[in-house]
Amino acid sequence: MKHGKSAIICAAYRPPNRTDDEYTNSLINDITSVRSAHKNAYFLLGGDFNLPDLEWPHRRLVARTIPARVTDKFCQMQDDLSLEQLVSFPTRGEKTLDLVFTTHPSLVDKCKPLPSVGKSDHDIVLVDLCISPTIAKTQQRKMFMWKKANNNAIRTKIRELTTNMIEMARKGTTVNELWTIS
Repeated sequence: MKHGKSAIICAAYRPPNRTDDEYTNSLINDITSVRSAHKNAYFLLGGDFNLPDLEWPHRRLVARTIPARVTDKFCQMQDDLSLEQLVSFPTRGEKTLDLVFTTHPSLVDKCKPLPSVGKSDHDIVLVDLCISPTIAKTQQRKMFMWKKANNNAIRTKIRELTTNMIEMARKGTTVNELWTIS
């Protein structure tokens, strides 16, 4: 990215039936590890977290369909990693299940829903960012025109080189010395 910054974009999924602490802790630890490994990068995490009990803009519990400790752990992760959650609209029915977290909300131009496509029962979350990657200049490379090669001259040079190398090897020239002969 410009100014030597990196952008780390991650996706996560928490199945709706996985409310055990082992799975939740493992997912949060993975997210935390990625964030910790790239502390100075723009960080964007999106995915289907299946946390239907939370009203995200206010982080207020509005139901108890999954254990509150699961929701609490994701809220704690958000605080620990200094993330802001951007999705403020329902993504499946009236629930906000698909979330987008970032360390740099000012770089988000828009976050809006699009209608689902195909067999999905979730709306699409469209996030436009105000960042652009730096484009590495491609190095020019030689393009050999093999059809125009003088194959007879190449064969002659290879025979001469092979003959010279065999003769030198017989005289005790080391492999390293033979390697440098052209």
